Amino acid sequence: TSNIPSEPSAATDWETRILSIVATGGDPTNYGGINYVSRLESFFNNNQLGDECSLNDDIFGLLAEVAAGPTSSTQIKQFVLSFLISKQDPTDGGFGYSAPGCLYYSTSADMTGAAIQALVAAKQNNLTDSNLDSSIDRAKNYLLTNQDGDGGYGYYGSSDTDTTGWVLMAFNILDMKDATVSANTKNWLISQQSKDDGGFLAFDYGLNKSVSNSTTTAQAVIALSGKSWILKIFDPITIMPTPTTGSGNPT
Repeated sequence: TSNIPSEPSAATDWETRILSIVATGGDPTNYGGINYVSRLESFFNNNQLGDECSLNDDIFGLLAEVAAGPTSSTQIKQFVLSFLISKQDPTDGGFGYSAPGCLYYSTSADMTGAAIQALVAAKQNNLTDSNLDSSIDRAKNYLLTNQDGDGGYGYYGSSDTDTTGWVLMAFNILDMKDATVSANTKNWLISQQSKDDGGFLAFDYGLNKSVSNSTTTAQAVIALSGKSWILKIFDPITIMPTPTTGSGNPT
């Protein structure tokens, strides 16, 4: 409860915390006395969340909003879903950290993997868009055609553990756990576990070598467990005090 975003904050500061709060059984509308959902939704403008040139905050925003369950705005979720689909690359079907036409725009496997998780979660939770199914299929094809020869995923032809973990999460939510492409992805990810401390390796530019990284390890564990970014969806009923009868027995 002490890890509250400092001001000025960004939409992603609230999004990542909502995912964590819900995953650990907390109430995102009243965590340490703060309504994280309403704080996130205060970033909603022009039918999207946060920076209009960023897709990252819309992808993780949709994930967080879905994870918040009925406590988040259905209208905002619907608008963000449609905005995200409208920013899918028209040529290769991938998604980027930035929106098309913005600075440094390019599609990538990690952002496409995260976007797939948001799109599928939206569909599973009754959000709709006429292009939703085709968007998922095009993003899936992007991943299938951009796997590195070693089975992993990454930048510039070199696989990295973080990207590969995000892609494996996408395969998990696409029910592709038994597919050959998923097995190859999983095997490469497992090969990046340190035999010394059990952590998963990420390249440290300061040390100029790969070392165990806690964030990378957490992402790898989620992916290898067959899960995705949304580990749980908040249900306010389960944390409300149980009504009792006059005799004090639960109803």
